[in-house]
Amino acid sequence: MSARLLFLGPAVLLLGFAPAPFPRTTRLDPTDHVRRLQGEWIVVEYRYGGEAIGDRGPDPTYLSVTKNRWTFSTRGQPRAQWDARLNATSSPRTLDLTRVGNSAAVRLAICHFEGEKLTVTYAYDRRPTGFESAGARCWQIVLKRR
Repeated sequence: MSARLLFLGPAVLLLGFAPAPFPRTTRLDPTDHVRRLQGEWIVVEYRYGGEAIGDRGPDPTYLSVTKNRWTFSTRGQPRAQWDARLNATSSPRTLDLTRVGNSAAVRLAICHFEGEKLTVTYAYDRRPTGFESAGARCWQIVLKRR
């Protein structure tokens, strides 16, 4: 019996100090990303071809996102409305924007969140593959939550 305890004691101690399992990585449900887009945003920066575009005038541009409808406005007046379709499972997240009233006007974009900042990068003829290497003919809009 003492020989059995001699082997059982260390085995119990080893199991008691076994490492904890790795934490599971949690992926947000795609509907969580759509929910995260909802609300009021202000455009803080425009870039084209990797270069910041100069002064856009005294009136800021705002973006209001309600469900899948994006409305850009200046001085309280809507300037453009887009229907957005987000694919939150791709990396980077893809965003298809179709102009309301002109289904031929489609922007293939990518987007990402960084805290309360949203960056959208798009081109007229193709979808960009990255944010830093967007290329000479890509637009980038940086927005902050209002």
